[in-house]
Amino acid sequence: DIEVRAGFAPDYLLIANQPSDFGPRWAAIARNRSPYTFSHLALTLEHSRLVQFPLGERGATEFSDRSRLNYSRDSAFIAVCLALHLGARKIGLLGVDFAGAHELRAELPTIEEHYLRLGRWCARHGVELVNFSPQSSLSVVRRGRISELKERRS
Repeated sequence: DIEVRAGFAPDYLLIANQPSDFGPRWAAIARNRSPYTFSHLALTLEHSRLVQFPLGERGATEFSDRSRLNYSRDSAFIAVCLALHLGARKIGLLGVDFAGAHELRAELPTIEEHYLRLGRWCARHGVELVNFSPQSSLSVVRRGRISELKERRS
């Protein structure tokens, strides 16, 4: 079960990849118990309510069309855009590393350009965007440590 393996039950889940991309993990994802699952795909889920949205523009940081979510080559970019649409003021990335033989590593310069623009948009609008991934090739987003989150909660 996705909630048990992750150690928490998310309030919402974003699915940006085709079910076939998840292989055997798809069964657990389809059974997720988050109240809402967001996706641009027409998915069949067992428990979660699907909120389907159209994609906006690739790498864009214009958010005037609230019915669309902009995207890049990685799902984290869409997740940041979703968090912005939901009004988040602090957004943390974890597991966004593009390290080693990552399948998108060759596209890293374009992805970094997208995140650079997204980070600048966030800064202009008072949104904190931090990469908490312990090791990451994504160099254009401010790096932070997970311990910062614990310190802030105290």
